[in-house]
Amino acid sequence: MNNSKAEMPFIEHLAELRTRLIHITLAVIVGSLIAYSYSSELFAFLTHPIRSAFSKLELIGIEPMEAFVCKLKGAVAAGVLLASPYCFYQLWIFISPGLHEHERRFALPFIAVSTLCFVSGTAFCYYAVLPFALDFFAEEYLSIGLAQHIQIGKYLAFVIRLCLVFGGVFELPILFFFLARLKLVSHH
Repeated sequence: MNNSKAEMPFIEHLAELRTRLIHITLAVIVGSLIAYSYSSELFAFLTHPIRSAFSKLELIGIEPMEAFVCKLKGAVAAGVLLASPYCFYQLWIFISPGLHEHERRFALPFIAVSTLCFVSGTAFCYYAVLPFALDFFAEEYLSIGLAQHIQIGKYLAFVIRLCLVFGGVFELPILFFFLARLKLVSHH
């Protein structure tokens, strides 16, 4: 272990965590600004699954600033994906002082695999889960004869939340790998 950081007082650990969180936040902001410049394309991409599932769909906004907020939501979600390698790097910087020297060689694989798992989880949700779920919901609308008017803000919140949750769930193998290395869990 690296004694200089491993034996830091609790307050210094909190200060280090704050620094890493600030770096992550700034990275997500930069990613979001980049994504916002493609907000029209991003909006079309995010609404494609519901437009495919609902035959007579009318996406509606009911608040004056809803279009802007929807573009912002999409940009922030895309910003999280764009910044994810850097975010995982910041996480590694925070946890690496508590690791043994031979364990630190996992830095690049950790960042690459974490990013791959997170992006794979969001892609799995978007391409496999979301179409299935939206087809089911569209059938439910038809089964009771409801008009297909969907509030765009609620739809985007649903899609983004679902995709990010799947991205997080796909991180579980990495979490369990490290918990097993620390002997906190076993395969028994």
